[in-house]
Amino acid sequence: MLHQVARISVFVALVLVGRCRSEGYYHVDECSNKTACVYSYSSEQESEEGGLNFNTSFTTTVTVNCESVGLLNGEEATEYCMLFQDTVLHYSKPENEASFGSGSGDEDRSKDSLQNFNRLFEEKFCFYQTESGKIPEVYHSETEMADITNIKKSIAAAFQANFKGTEEAVEEDPQSLHLSHYNISNNTDEGTLLMHRKITSEDVLKYSLDSDKEKVELLKDEDVEYRYGVLHHSSGNSTVVIAVSHHESGQEETSSDFSDSTYDGSKSLINKIKAQASYTLTLYSCSVIPPNAHRGKRSSSPGQNIAYSSLKAHVNETFEELHQLQELYGSLGSTSQVLKKLHSNTNDSDTANKLTLLLSLERKYNPKYRTPALIDVIKFLENLQGKDEVSDLQMRLLLYNALSSEGSLQAQMALFSSLLWCSDDLESRNIILDIALISEPHPLLVKAIERRIESVRKESDPLVLAYSTLGSKLSPEAKRSIVQFLKQKLLQETDGIEKVHLLHAFGNIGCNDSLAITLPYMDSDDLNVKMAATFALRKHISSPIARKKLKVALEDNEMIETVFEVLIVGTEYISSTVPRRIYIEKKREIEEDMVETLVFAVSSATAVSNSSSAVEDLQSRVCAYLKSSLLSSMEKESLYAQLECHNLAKRGTDWDQRKSDYNIVSSLSDRQSDVEKYNHKAYIWGKKFGVSDLNLKVGAGAFVGFARNVPFEFGFKIFARAIGAIHVLGNSATFFDAKLLAKRSSDEMKFVVYVS
Repeated sequence: MLHQVARISVFVALVLVGRCRSEGYYHVDECSNKTACVYSYSSEQESEEGGLNFNTSFTTTVTVNCESVGLLNGEEATEYCMLFQDTVLHYSKPENEASFGSGSGDEDRSKDSLQNFNRLFEEKFCFYQTESGKIPEVYHSETEMADITNIKKSIAAAFQANFKGTEEAVEEDPQSLHLSHYNISNNTDEGTLLMHRKITSEDVLKYSLDSDKEKVELLKDEDVEYRYGVLHHSSGNSTVVIAVSHHESGQEETSSDFSDSTYDGSKSLINKIKAQASYTLTLYSCSVIPPNAHRGKRSSSPGQNIAYSSLKAHVNETFEELHQLQELYGSLGSTSQVLKKLHSNTNDSDTANKLTLLLSLERKYNPKYRTPALIDVIKFLENLQGKDEVSDLQMRLLLYNALSSEGSLQAQMALFSSLLWCSDDLESRNIILDIALISEPHPLLVKAIERRIESVRKESDPLVLAYSTLGSKLSPEAKRSIVQFLKQKLLQETDGIEKVHLLHAFGNIGCNDSLAITLPYMDSDDLNVKMAATFALRKHISSPIARKKLKVALEDNEMIETVFEVLIVGTEYISSTVPRRIYIEKKREIEEDMVETLVFAVSSATAVSNSSSAVEDLQSRVCAYLKSSLLSSMEKESLYAQLECHNLAKRGTDWDQRKSDYNIVSSLSDRQSDVEKYNHKAYIWGKKFGVSDLNLKVGAGAFVGFARNVPFEFGFKIFARAIGAIHVLGNSATFFDAKLLAKRSSDEMKFVVYVS
């Protein structure tokens, strides 16, 4: 039924995978005029598919609040959020008519239906509209049903406009990325802007559904009316025809038109889906929002996961995947045939990938009309046990991977059982790796591995790492249980190598309980244990306690590279676990706390290394890391100079540039002469005080050079500069600038000071 909702929301059943993208909105201020505008929205659709007719109608009341103003990817934009009430759906198909939200039945049942349907629309949905009228980005709850999100996207698309007044504009809506043709009339006296928008198949750049454009016919006409910057009315009609081909084996489609027969006169396997739809969005009223007024749930409230995307529709995975499952049954045949084919040619990656996909789809939808492929795979694997032929080994490795991807309890335990009978170390490690890659480990598997670790020491080292990796995917309670198990093992262990494996296992889990256990081992006299304990902090890089310990570790030159790896891997881990906005804040906090100490340690190690290749490689890697860091340019320049990051720091090569900051006294020719005459270097230092939006920066630069290639001549040139700048909400202003030049050669002594 919700599929029918999605169909009317996007005018046709066009769907795609909506990819979340990073938030590019910079909040500047609250809306100066906090208004809430109430709209009535209705849509109707008539569709024909396979000779059957479907009719759908949808109505709702939408309240649109102005939330904030800011910049979206550098363009002025306004943030609007939507609330929905009295949402009703009516749909009908042959021999069936129903409603959701209201309709036939007793009054109490109707009220319950209305309440239940409205609950699906509770999550607040927001969109950004730029000053040009486009809506390039929306955000909503990640947990919201895709079909509901698609409806909201369609309603948001009704607000899209062309305020620039151009005849054409590239735009996006739930159906496609396309070129819109506009006919615009503007009555400035009444503050009215009328826009007629038209889109045809030839204007489409890319459909939301990855479909050949030749298989779709599209015609859309829409009228949009704004008065004094507020949408008063939006309405539209669309007609879409989609050709869906189902070819018999070996046949190819011969034409791009919607022909009913193939070239050889055989029975047509081309089906048409035709849909005609219309919508109307009309303003009821606008009112000022009282201070502290309750405006319902907000998707961006702390603790909720937010998805950012364009107006394009999300895929309805169920229908797509069921269709994919049927195609796999048709192309692969029986599972036993597939397994025999793979066994004879284990390099057939296409068939192997299809088998893995078949297993995962069968697990998800559990079809009752045939024996699950998993049963055949496990039996085939059991028959291969103990066989030493190369093809048998390669086939077992393929099936281990397939079982790991399938991921059900039956597959997990079959994989673990394979480990029990396997006698080859290399094959055992492959099994353990596939076990570690299971995305949703079952507690029974984890317990079985725990018992194996206790009873057998032979392959316990890699198995401990797999055990902890699986533990990182479990509930907090299960993680604590695993931590306690590993803690007892660690306390009892006397062998240094075993301690290293256990400390790496604590790093894999990464829960708070493991931090207190690993920290004491950073003071170990065993360097390998110390390094393992340090690297185990990679998932704790956000912790001030962990960072404090890491900065102490930097005092040991042998630990610098390990600490740097913790910094790199730790920030990547944060990026994969939190929304981008929080990631940026945490990354900046970590860099401001750690990087200066790291650079000092690396530069100190470089000074005593006698040009060690390992240290030089580390220096180069840290320089590259600084380049992509979130530190200010002034801070970067200081650190570049300290590390002598050639090609990154402003050094002597800047001296002879026309717009060089290093010399305000000498002419360009004099500076170029200095470069030739003096063996010189330039250094920069900078420090930022405050926070990102309100800070004070102080910097200094110096040029020092001594005469070279001039026998019996002593000379030098010193140039220095100190600068102070304040940064407030994206704007910078210099309030102090002092420059000094001191120069001596055989024929002159010069001293100049400039202050502004």
